[in-house]
Amino acid sequence: FTAFAAGNEAKIIGDKEYATLAEAIVEAKKDENKGCTIELLKNVTGPGFIAEGGNEFTIDFKGFTYTIDELVGSTGTETNGMQLKNGSKVTLKNGTIESDNAKILIQKYNELIIEDMDLIGGANCQYVISNNNGTTTITGDTNITASEGGVAFDVFYWPKNGYSDVEVIFDDDMTGSVKG
Repeated sequence: FTAFAAGNEAKIIGDKEYATLAEAIVEAKKDENKGCTIELLKNVTGPGFIAEGGNEFTIDFKGFTYTIDELVGSTGTETNGMQLKNGSKVTLKNGTIESDNAKILIQKYNELIIEDMDLIGGANCQYVISNNNGTTTITGDTNITASEGGVAFDVFYWPKNGYSDVEVIFDDDMTGSVKG
């Protein structure tokens, strides 16, 4: 399946339309849409999201920017732009993600592929990517930029909580930069 952003912010998965990217992501998480692609057709401001174990989808930003204005996370610690949980597989490609609100732009425990992306931590961002488990593959013209005094990314080994496999791979096609 492919999800398309049309008009102001409508999304289409198959023949269904959604008013927001957040609604398209909810649809993409359903078992029958596993492996689908969501395509953005304009710059969007909206909430962050959580990918649960078993979720598998791609967001193709098509050169547009997604500005996260509402945060997600575990109960009582909603400080993330995205929380990608163990057992999910998410690909982010061809665009920009930014947030002035998130303390962690992407907190991940999953398999994550980042291709031709600009990830920009705003003034409040402590970590652009917090790698806690799973493999992060960074490829293409990807730029990870922390704010002044911020951290571009960390690799946190946490086997006592069941997170024993953490790896960050900059593949041979990576031509961007990491600043922070």
